[in-house]
Amino acid sequence: MPWRALPLIFALAFPLAAALLLSPRVTFTESFPGSQPVFFQIIVRPNGAVAYTTIEKPGQPKLQLRFTSIRLAGQVFALTHQLHDFQSPRIESRKHVGAMGAKMLAFDGARHHFQQTFNFTTVRAAAELNRIFQGVSTASEDGLRLRREIRYDPLGVIQALDQIGRDWEQNQISFGAPLVPILRHAATDPDLMHMARRRAKRLLRSLTGERHR
Repeated sequence: MPWRALPLIFALAFPLAAALLLSPRVTFTESFPGSQPVFFQIIVRPNGAVAYTTIEKPGQPKLQLRFTSIRLAGQVFALTHQLHDFQSPRIESRKHVGAMGAKMLAFDGARHHFQQTFNFTTVRAAAELNRIFQGVSTASEDGLRLRREIRYDPLGVIQALDQIGRDWEQNQISFGAPLVPILRHAATDPDLMHMARRRAKRLLRSLTGERHR
């Protein structure tokens, strides 16, 4: 690459990187030893970009899933602003309850950063955020499992799809967006059994209303 081109590349790249760093974001993390996953983090940006990072079991490497959901971002930022970007009120409940996982909610904007940690909350907006993020985690874990089975164990795909179906029916999935790209792939993958493709199509209809031939 000619050295004269480097200043132009840096001039284009640095504003993009700076804009990404300054873009507001809401972060949720949970650490819960003894559960699966033992740790997960969700970062949501106003444009709908979502990054899910997880450590499923102790000693395992981090896994990541990226997806887009404008609807999720809209709800997350609306609830965050109700909580004054986590500056107030105090989220942690004063009730004595058992360990339910160490959680953190944070807001990063161009001019300030606020965060709170909690185990359990009775603050309505915070409880709703927790419900949403737990549901996103369930969908993301299901999606990672399905992606893994498609790649390494096609015979396990049916079981992975059945788990998605159960979680959806039991309202454990708050947003289907993490699953949609993987289900679309499964619905049209010629290497998968016909039964698996059919179930993936059925789940897509349930989650999105999409129809596939």
